[in-house]
Amino acid sequence: MKALRSALPKEDWQARSVLIVQNIKTLEKFHAAKVIHAFISDENRQEVNLIPLLEWIVSNQKKLLVPVIEGRELISVELTSFEHLTRQAFGVLEPRERAPSPFEREIDLVLVPLLAADKHGNRLGYGKGYYDRFFKRLSPNTFKLGVAFEFQVLDEVPTTKSDVRLDAVMTEKGLIAFSLTK
Repeated sequence: MKALRSALPKEDWQARSVLIVQNIKTLEKFHAAKVIHAFISDENRQEVNLIPLLEWIVSNQKKLLVPVIEGRELISVELTSFEHLTRQAFGVLEPRERAPSPFEREIDLVLVPLLAADKHGNRLGYGKGYYDRFFKRLSPNTFKLGVAFEFQVLDEVPTTKSDVRLDAVMTEKGLIAFSLTK
């Protein structure tokens, strides 16, 4: 999946990302959300470019929380301005301020990065389990929306007992919602 994503020409990557952002902005769950947790996309890995969406969230007075890794845990840090970001190791943008947000339990929507997802809501991440542990701390009502290119949605991905399923995935072609009953 990393190789497929990296093989996307920059113009194609950007065009697909624009469509995904537009699709997210049509979701009722997005508009209803007061507190949104979203990843800051890594252009080097050609993750879906969410920067325009994150800027929209901040400018529309929604609370934006972004992930920071502390030891084995993913913590939520409030981002109020893109001027508060700095490039960390490997060129990844992170907030300068790293204080955990008191609004973590109020998160309505999480925009989740992934390498692949399957048609049952299972997510293949980067292998450290940060998001699975993070999801378990959130309200059961928090909507977990994977963000991916269409080719990243497969029939099946490997899972473990500790994996937490997504509620849906947004691609450039639209929303793929999952029934979370087993």
